[in-house]
Amino acid sequence: MALAAAALAQDQASAPALQGVVHEWIELRDMISSEAREWDFQKQWYDAEISLLETEKSSLEKEVNDLRKEMESRSAADAGLLENIEKLKAQRDAWRPLIEEAEEDLRSWERLLKNRIEFPLPSSPALEDRLQRVFSIYAEIENLQHSASSDKSVIELEGAGRRQMDVLYLGLGAAFAVSADDAVSASGEWTDSGWQWTRDDALAAAVRKALRICDGQEPPAWVLLPLKLQEAGQ
Repeated sequence: MALAAAALAQDQASAPALQGVVHEWIELRDMISSEAREWDFQKQWYDAEISLLETEKSSLEKEVNDLRKEMESRSAADAGLLENIEKLKAQRDAWRPLIEEAEEDLRSWERLLKNRIEFPLPSSPALEDRLQRVFSIYAEIENLQHSASSDKSVIELEGAGRRQMDVLYLGLGAAFAVSADDAVSASGEWTDSGWQWTRDDALAAAVRKALRICDGQEPPAWVLLPLKLQEAGQ
């Protein structure tokens, strides 16, 4: 009996300690469970962040690859452009003597057509500007070759002295002139030294009529004027 009573007393004494251990274990289990739930939540957030970062990484890698390809393509295009520029420079250098020859030829025309075409060649050294002006002047010359035009010019004639006369140009090789009072007239022929005028007062009426038609003052009509045909090569 005494032994049983002692054991019971010991059990009663250790009961509070056991309860304390159980209580601590329960609290520890609750804390572990809470931390486990918190970790699960944090893990989901981390997984989402990792997935987003991996997506951004893939996107950036694609952009880098696309940019690298674009740069390679531009480099190839730039190389082709530089090659074309060098070819154009070579062609321009080949044009230079041809343009200079054409400009010299146009200067020989200036004496003949200075009152009918604006001849100043561009002061710009750029071959493109010079070439454009050469083509423009040649086009004007071609137009004059197939048209009639009128102008005023001071002409010196035998027996009539120097006087201003109304001039009718037919193309580039023939011209006729008449004085303002229709008293003096002449026919002109282009030579290497310039216009060569021959007085022929009998042409006055016909030249005046042709001038009025050319200037739009009379309707078109037939006018007989003497034309000298040049031999081939002249």
